[in-house]
Order: sequence, then structure tokens, then C-alpha cells
Amino acid sequence: MPDLQQQKLIWNDAAKIEAKVKALVADELSVDISRVTPEADWYKDFGCSLNVVEVFMRCEEEFGIEIPNEDTDECETVGQLTAYIQRQFGVTAN
Repeated sequence: MPDLQQQKLIWNDAAKIEAKVKALVADELSVDISRVTPEADWYKDFGCSLNVVEVFMRCEEEFGIEIPNEDTDECETVGQLTAYIQRQFGVTAN
């Protein structure tokens, strides 16, 4: 797996990160990607809990980062998770 510096070169675009997060969420939760919006709430919109853990684990693996348990509380929506990952790479959405 590439180190963080290499990952930063790969994930240097906010839109690229957002697209990847949406694809991972759709795949992991087996939902149509059109349902995966920034406002989508894990529990209200997808009604899942264990699968959310899988989403976070897939994101950690794909992006080569760690998302500590205490940080998952600030990621209640797809958009919040996306923004969290973007911050790890020092990029922001326009």
C-alpha cells in the first residue's frame, strides 16, 4: 500500500475523493449510486449499522488512512465522511 505521501498525490482532488466515496458506499450498502448524496444519513436513509462499519473500513483501505472510532461520530452523513477524508489529504471541495 502506498504511504501517506503517495496517497496524497493520488487523492489530490476533492471531486475524485467524493466520487470514490460514493462508489464505495453504493457498493458496500448495495444501493443505487443515485441514492448516495452528501446529505444521505447512514441510519435514516440507509437504515444500517453494521454495514456502516464496513463502509468506514473500506474507506480506510482504499484511501490508506485510519479513521479513529472517536472521529466516526462526526461522520453521520456521506458528505461528512467525504469531507473528513478530504481533510486527511489537505483538499477541500469547491
